[in-house]
Amino acid sequence: LAVQGGSREFVSEALADALLNPRDRSYSVPQLLDFIERNGLKLGRWHWQAPYLPHCGSIANTPHAHRLAALPEREQYVEMELWRGLMSNHSVLVHRNDMNDGSNVSLDDDQYLSYVPIRLPWTICVQERLPPGAAGVLVNQTHLFQDLYLLVSAPEKQMFEAIDGRRSISELIDMVQGVRPAKDFFQKLWWNDQVVFNTSATQ
Repeated sequence: LAVQGGSREFVSEALADALLNPRDRSYSVPQLLDFIERNGLKLGRWHWQAPYLPHCGSIANTPHAHRLAALPEREQYVEMELWRGLMSNHSVLVHRNDMNDGSNVSLDDDQYLSYVPIRLPWTICVQERLPPGAAGVLVNQTHLFQDLYLLVSAPEKQMFEAIDGRRSISELIDMVQGVRPAKDFFQKLWWNDQVVFNTSATQ
């Protein structure tokens, strides 16, 4: 039987199909990636990518984080699944292996300045019982792991609140001062599933 704990798609109407369908099976990360590649497809991104990244959550504050980050991406995902131990389902975006669907976001060069960030509707900013130096804690309420949150300073909070789905990163930097380096902040927002990017201006 497939493990359904924590599944966002699990509803009572799907009970019989989810638990009794003879084709239903569980996939580990390497099994899922092998299945995707075997069928002429390529992983675009994890729908919720923070749990699979050593840059996010409590693992990022351990000596293991740098060693994990040095591994190839595929191995990072495999090791993070083993470290978390409670991933009951995987949601992915895939595309044909001979095309680019635009989901491969990169902040490695200055083209990121033309990206338009879009805040995700299920993110909240907690402003109570904060640690020193923090003006807020960004929490994606769909995450199943409680260690996945992002502390933000006052300028970063102002920058996040200025995101309206229309302004580019370059325009936001001009508008809000004090977030340095801004690239690192938007990288963290992306890794932690706080924003998505409209990259159409770079294509």
